[in-house]
Amino acid sequence: MAETDTEHSTTPGPSSSISLNGALNLILSLRPDWAIDRIAQDFTNWVRGRYCRLWCNGNLVPASFSSTSLVMVAKEEVDGPHLDAVPAGGIGWDPMAYTFEFDADEIGALLPASATASRQQHEPEKRRQPQSDRVRWALRRKFPDGQIPSVYTSTLEKAIIEELTSEAGKKAGMDDKPYPSPDVIDRVRKELSS
Repeated sequence: MAETDTEHSTTPGPSSSISLNGALNLILSLRPDWAIDRIAQDFTNWVRGRYCRLWCNGNLVPASFSSTSLVMVAKEEVDGPHLDAVPAGGIGWDPMAYTFEFDADEIGALLPASATASRQQHEPEKRRQPQSDRVRWALRRKFPDGQIPSVYTSTLEKAIIEELTSEAGKKAGMDDKPYPSPDVIDRVRKELSS
């Protein structure tokens, strides 16, 4: 994304907004093994590299400001992990006075590449998620309490495919074919049940 500050200042709000915490939780659903500090660093790199834009109180944050004056910080709180945009070095503000958000479509476009390219700060590339990651993602969304019912694999397979092809699955880049095989589904089910 190589827009100038002028282009950024006239850009309307995000087409489909997602809060900073929503974006953090989306990545955690895909990469539960990642530390939240690592994810916060990815968000900082994406904003600074202009791979995704950031809005504050409904207004686009100018690229010149977001690339030098903001840092994304993640922390664990009682109600779960939180992602915040904070000043980079000495600029002070009341965080409660600002509501930051991303465009969910821009974040979704970055997710398939987040496992590799963003860590080396390369331009994101579209890569298909491994079958086991897609099964894990779908099962965690379908059964957030972790209680996967004892049903035939074919029944579970249909539920997983429904989740992968849902709007959330499409935004997260999980709807690619081929869909997970029964062997992968059984293996992940056992892993999550133990």
